[in-house]
Amino acid sequence: MKKRVTKRGRRTPNKKWWGIGIITFFALLAVLGSTITLNADKIIDHNIRKGNQQVTLNQVKKDNNQPKHVTATYDFKAIKPINLVDSMRANQVRNRFYHTGMITIPHVKVKAVINKGMNPLGLYTAVGEAKPGQIMGEENFAIGGHNNYGYARNNYLFSNLNRVVKGDKIYLTNGSKTYQYVTTEIKVIKYTESNIILNSEAREKPIVTLFTCWSPNHENNPKHRLMVRGELQKITNQSAN
Repeated sequence: MKKRVTKRGRRTPNKKWWGIGIITFFALLAVLGSTITLNADKIIDHNIRKGNQQVTLNQVKKDNNQPKHVTATYDFKAIKPINLVDSMRANQVRNRFYHTGMITIPHVKVKAVINKGMNPLGLYTAVGEAKPGQIMGEENFAIGGHNNYGYARNNYLFSNLNRVVKGDKIYLTNGSKTYQYVTTEIKVIKYTESNIILNSEAREKPIVTLFTCWSPNHENNPKHRLMVRGELQKITNQSAN
């Protein structure tokens, strides 16, 4: 392939090859970006899994027997979508949170620690009590949590909440008693419908209200929430596994 020669005798690259070079450069950038994103997703998935497995029921019992003076936050606006930087920071501070209990939904393999409050970093390794002063088995015990089905689609936190069906059992435990609820309501709501956590929502029986982001297409800032609600059936002294 001949190269053009300028009046001063300098050779310049053929425009065709220059264009191919630019296209190749951006193609390599796209591949590199996809690789980085994939690795970031794996790291996030690993951090969430690791943090969620660190706290045991024995730790919950210990926290409840020796209450800590902690300042819980309930600022929903401070909660951001799952991201790599915060997932790494969360594992470094997971021991700073007060663990009030655990939740299990056996049918869909949900099992998570419950933290006091909705601290943005705390929600990477646990789900959180959505309002202050809640007592298991009384009024409306509301719990919010991330789903991370955009990251390897694992079972941690509330990733499988969308698989719950009416009649599924929901178990809460504080380490000394287990509270069994049965699912009665499942619906998608707007993110502005904050009334779902109010105690006035519990009319005839004590209830539990679970909610998470509703983003079936993995939107970064979803405008809807999935809500699952159950009514209290019984209380036992046997702790949940």
